[in-house]
Amino acid sequence: MTQQASKKKPATTAPKNLSDHFKLLGIRLSESRCKLSLDGDPLPEQVKINIQIVYSEQKATKGIIVRCACDVSTLAVGDKPPAVSIQAAYECLYQANSAKAFSGAKEAIPALSRSAQFHAWPYLRRLIHQTTLEMGVPPIVLPMFAPRSDGDNVGRIGKQELKNVAKKK
Repeated sequence: MTQQASKKKPATTAPKNLSDHFKLLGIRLSESRCKLSLDGDPLPEQVKINIQIVYSEQKATKGIIVRCACDVSTLAVGDKPPAVSIQAAYECLYQANSAKAFSGAKEAIPALSRSAQFHAWPYLRRLIHQTTLEMGVPPIVLPMFAPRSDGDNVGRIGKQELKNVAKKK
């Protein structure tokens, strides 16, 4: 009588279902700056979008803060500065459900940063739109965020692919 060895799947420390290990406590605006430099020229219609993700661990509270910073500006013409420049950052506050989940937080960072971009984008869109309206210029309407989960791609904003690159604070 022979006994077959059971085939075990390799253990992974990254959570399969993020919501089983971390919960989103809130989203807060942590930074907002804007600049308007009009000199009579028409406002360029094309904008440049730059997104940066930074995270920090809060060991006392088993929390992870993922900061999504967005820099939106109209394209500069010649040697002039951009006519409109807006920087804003939202922080997504996550809390681990257990000490074990928090100890595996490093492996969860890619998933948390994807989640944070998805959660923060509507707030960033609204802020950019509202700010340009209040500046008295034609509103900048940012495209919808189309989430993806293939490889390192987080998603797409219009035609711009977003890579999952989170830096530790």
